[in-house]
Amino acid sequence: MVNLENVKIDKTLSINDSYIYRLSLCKKREYIGYFKYTKKIHNLPERLWKHINGNGAEYVKIYKPKIKQNILQCKIQKNNRNSFAYEMYITLQRMDKNGINKVRGGPFSWVRNYNYRERIVIQYFIDEMKQGWINFLRCYNIFKIFDYDDFYTLISGITPARLFSKQQIGLFNYIIHHIKEKKYVQNCSQRSDDTIYVRIEPALDEIKRLSKQNEMFRNKNRELSSKITSYKRKFDELDNNDNNNISNKRQKN
Repeated sequence: MVNLENVKIDKTLSINDSYIYRLSLCKKREYIGYFKYTKKIHNLPERLWKHINGNGAEYVKIYKPKIKQNILQCKIQKNNRNSFAYEMYITLQRMDKNGINKVRGGPFSWVRNYNYRERIVIQYFIDEMKQGWINFLRCYNIFKIFDYDDFYTLISGITPARLFSKQQIGLFNYIIHHIKEKKYVQNCSQRSDDTIYVRIEPALDEIKRLSKQNEMFRNKNRELSSKITSYKRKFDELDNNDNNNISNKRQKN
């Protein structure tokens, strides 16, 4: 029997720094989370202590953290990025590697296995993640401005009729509340026959294209502004030199 008060991690942490953690669980499961290290209970950060003593996430309560020779099996890395976004990004990475129903974290915290239609929703975000952090963050920020009602949308492989699935709608709502950093409230209602469905991939692709274009214009404007400043400096120097030359000639005369 493990004495939880003796359990520790094999990493030294700094007070007030933020961290992303990957907690190894029984039955080859994983849980991804983050914390700001402000308090330690016994040998562990408060968040990890809650996980091992049964006061953490429901998923962790069921599958139990792995502990070997009093060392909590947990990978921890310092995080200076948006914690909500990066937690979701790492969760999607691990889902892609180990399987969607082997990993939980971020907005994907349901205990039960995700069904086929829900996995299609998650796969969309996995595909965005696989294009890299910058692309994922751009996608994340686009979703941040959406209201959850916008998530009654069409994704490849889902017909409009299937979007009447409350589980699927609920997952979209859960994801958008996580992105908006708001508490999730079950608020799913079925759509009427007048509902208009929009394919989300081309819409997001176009928004991202325009976003990249705007970034390019901003960079070009910065370059142009820098060049203008440089030229102005040179003209000012020439003007000062001319004025000095004229002044010197007058003094000689």
